[in-house]
Amino acid sequence: MSGPIGSTNCYTKSLHNMPVGMCLRDGKYYLRRRIPSDLRHLLGRSEIWRSLRTDSFKCALRRFSLVATRVEVEFERARAKAGMSIDGMIVEANISYVPSQHWHDALPDRPIEP
Repeated sequence: MSGPIGSTNCYTKSLHNMPVGMCLRDGKYYLRRRIPSDLRHLLGRSEIWRSLRTDSFKCALRRFSLVATRVEVEFERARAKAGMSIDGMIVEANISYVPSQHWHDALPDRPIEP
């Protein structure tokens, strides 16, 4: 049941401020990305989820673009491995690539305090 017309609750307000592809699940933030159609048969699924490893909205916002970029690098590497055409700019950037099963271990669960 919603409140008076024009009111927003905390949950709804947070959802409207999240970038497309950021999700909140069980109190943690995630990136959710559909796998491009040309890669679905290679990867065997239609979407990919990556934990942002935080329950802090501000921290999740800072990590979101880094994680999204790493997912794009994973996609380009899958294309290259399959002999498909790739975006040279993404490959050249090389975004300090760490294999997907290990990169998230480098992220702290909480923001680093100054």
